Amino acid sequence: VVSTQSTEAVVSTQSTGNIDFDIPSEHQLSVRRVFYHWQFTVFCYLINFIVCFGMICKLGTKAGSAFGLSLLYAGLFIPLSFLTWYRMLYNAVRQDSSLRYMLFFFFYGLQIVVSLFGALGIPGGGFAGWITAFKTMEENKGLGVMGILVSLAWCADCLIAVYLI
Repeated sequence: VVSTQSTEAVVSTQSTGNIDFDIPSEHQLSVRRVFYHWQFTVFCYLINFIVCFGMICKLGTKAGSAFGLSLLYAGLFIPLSFLTWYRMLYNAVRQDSSLRYMLFFFFYGLQIVVSLFGALGIPGGGFAGWITAFKTMEENKGLGVMGILVSLAWCADCLIAVYLI
């Protein structure tokens, strides 16, 4: 009986999650940079949530909507950002898929808009950005300074995203 199976290695269509293994060497640096940017974005969402939590503790119910929305943003946007822009780029590069590239650029563009809103910090909008930080500074200097740090983080997040595109 003669076997018709080839002795060549079968290329897996499953991702291992290892950039060194899955991603062609000419794209590894780009994918790593976007991954580091995703980690920084997670940091921004989390410190934004912490500052909004501090605002509701110190300022009471008038900061309630900011706290609630920051909780929603952290809980929803962290996993969605991983799936919609980091993982989308990872799979686009791994599979050389133009549709995935297009989706990555669309969702990454949305992340830039979210970062701009985070930096701006419209009162009651769930972000402790510039406007919210300076309004909070009138009542609590410590929270105001923390809000300015969050604003700077969101500005850096936006600039990093624009640079990486």
